[in-house]
Amino acid sequence: MMNDLPFVSIIIAAYNAERTIRRCLDSLLAQNYPDHEIIVVDNGSTDRTADIVKSYGGKVIYLFEPKKGWPAARNKGIKFSRAPIVANIDSDCFAEKTWLRTLVEELIKDPRIGGVVGRTKVEEGRTLAERYYAQSDPFNFERYLNSPIVPWGGGNNAYWKEVFEKVGYYDAENYTSGADAEFHYRMKTKTNYGIKYVPEACIYHVARGSIKEFFKQGIKYTHDGVLNQIRCPSFGRDYDHYLLRKTKVIMINLVGFWYRLLKLTIGRETELRVVEPLFDTVTLMGNIYGYFKAQMAISKKD
Repeated sequence: MMNDLPFVSIIIAAYNAERTIRRCLDSLLAQNYPDHEIIVVDNGSTDRTADIVKSYGGKVIYLFEPKKGWPAARNKGIKFSRAPIVANIDSDCFAEKTWLRTLVEELIKDPRIGGVVGRTKVEEGRTLAERYYAQSDPFNFERYLNSPIVPWGGGNNAYWKEVFEKVGYYDAENYTSGADAEFHYRMKTKTNYGIKYVPEACIYHVARGSIKEFFKQGIKYTHDGVLNQIRCPSFGRDYDHYLLRKTKVIMINLVGFWYRLLKLTIGRETELRVVEPLFDTVTLMGNIYGYFKAQMAISKKD
């Protein structure tokens, strides 16, 4: 029965989230779950994030973490939490009413499961960049489920708190983002716990998308991936001939852009399809920059 569900702590790491945090919190306060606390960890915001969170009074717990990066902020929230289960959601996301209940019900079904990961979708938005980002479905892990390497994200999940107590918390010393893979590597190698994908536990990322964001996302994805290849080998990816492969795709994209643009002039293509290769190229350029950035970081440590 619903009242038999355990107490849960929901952790939100927030940085300059004044545009999205209210929508996030309202969705969590509307959850059809009997007993949970909401903890927002302000990661040094310089906007109105703190004021908005504090305006909820006793409904939401406010903490402050000056150390940069969501791993440090989330660690603070997890350590402060009072519940046997901790759930994570990003401050720029909002949850369906059944989100938390669905995650927890799956988590407590099987004692071999230490964590559950839900499905994150993106609002379509209005601009071409926002529509492209939603269409690319960047948080969809289903394409990797049959692979030994599943890039579980950190913005939609729930874990038994004892998992963190056994394997340690997120690595906030080496990561300001992208610490998920390294944490899951330790979870896999130090415990017998598994992770289960629960697509019915759905949240939505608010509409987003811009040239700057695509470039930064490309940097982060590859930078973290290269470092993870060293820190957690079984979760590593293939970076052989990486720059050559990315450059080839960029060239294909540029040809594709002009071809689609020509088709647009005769009414046989859409604007969104025309800009897709350009937005993808910006991300690829970020990938290349992120690769060099990671190699420089490795060289400095050597």
